[in-house]
Formats: sequence, structure tokens, C-alpha cells
Amino acid sequence: MATAYVYSPRSGSAISLNCYCNRSWTSGTSICTGSCPNNDCKCTGTSCRNGQTCSTCSNPCLCKNCCWHVITQSGYVRPLDISSSADSWIYAYLSAAVASVKRRWSGNICATATGDINQGTILDLYAGTGGTGTLIGRVLYGHIKNRQGSNNQIINKSGELPWIVSIGQIPTVPSGQGCYLSTHVHMEAKSESGTASRTPSTCSGSLSAGTSVVYSWAY
Repeated sequence: MATAYVYSPRSGSAISLNCYCNRSWTSGTSICTGSCPNNDCKCTGTSCRNGQTCSTCSNPCLCKNCCWHVITQSGYVRPLDISSSADSWIYAYLSAAVASVKRRWSGNICATATGDINQGTILDLYAGTGGTGTLIGRVLYGHIKNRQGSNNQIINKSGELPWIVSIGQIPTVPSGQGCYLSTHVHMEAKSESGTASRTPSTCSGSLSAGTSVVYSWAY
């Protein structure tokens, strides 16, 4: 059995941890329990105060872009947001078990917004070169401007480990939308031959580019 790893694309803080790490969520309604951080709790259209519990706001408490805001990517799990400044470059850092990737573009990251924040890149992770062999899993990078490469591009492992695939840049926060409220990259994973796991240490809040493991797949 082998294990493939994907490392943090940026050095930064993991955000939305209260939702992604400490709460249950559903992809359909994003109903959460407990307090909503960063004013992400809304009740009948009105935002709660930071730290106010859902029980004192209303029941149920709906989390706004907190527990699950990529609602169109079927089968993806273990969401995580990593904060970074606008225009920062995002790179996929991949372990030796990933011999090649297929780059695929997604244009439906935000259900109700357009532009750069609605763009994403999915990497299909293969154990063989040229996009062949075992399809290990998939990893999604959401909210990407200046996407690199081309759709359906095959990239083989090269250079030092972990090897690198350029993804794109962090967009600024546009006005008049409710999907992307701070500058960050959103990540999710999907199981294929390997079962996707999110490393528990990601919930500590601090990640280092190319060294902190975010996802792994044993296959």
C-alpha cells in the first residue's frame, strides 16, 4: 500500500475552523450548532454578533459561507480555507506517489457569484505518468484568478520533492456578493482509489507551504 500527500499551497492560517473542524455540516442547508465565528451566523437575514450562540439568535442557525459554501462539487469532502493576501500565488505541492496530474478547470465554485472568485482548479492525481495508472484521488483549489496552464492539461512529476504545479493567484474581495468574504484559497478532496483524509493538524490553525500535509490518500 502507498500513500499520496498534498501539502499546504500557502503559508497561512486555516480559517473557518469552527465550522470545518468542530461542527457537523450538511451540504444542502449548512445548518450548524454552536456559535458562529466572524459574523457568519445569520438568522432571518440578520447577522448575529460575533460569538453569539445560535440558540440565542434563532433555531436553527444558518451559517453564511461558513460550513459549506462550495455546494456544486459533488463528492468532495474535508473542506478547508487558508488565508492569504490578495495576488499571492497558489501552488500544489505533491508527494512522490503522485506521478502525474490532470488539471481540470471548474467554473462553479460560488453558486451565486461570478468572476475570479467563482473559478477553481481540480487536480486528478495519478500513480502513473501521463495521466495513467491508478486514479488516486482529486483535490480542488477554489477562488482562483489568473489560472495557470490549460484545461485537461497533463503534467508529469519533475524536479525536487514535493513537486510543484502552479495553480494561480488569490483574488481580491469583490463587493455585492456573499460567497467570498476574505482573501483565501478554499480546498476540498475527493476519494477515488484512495480514501481522502484531512490531516488533523490542519485544525491547529497554522500551515506552512510545501511542508504541512493537508490531505492524504492511502491506496
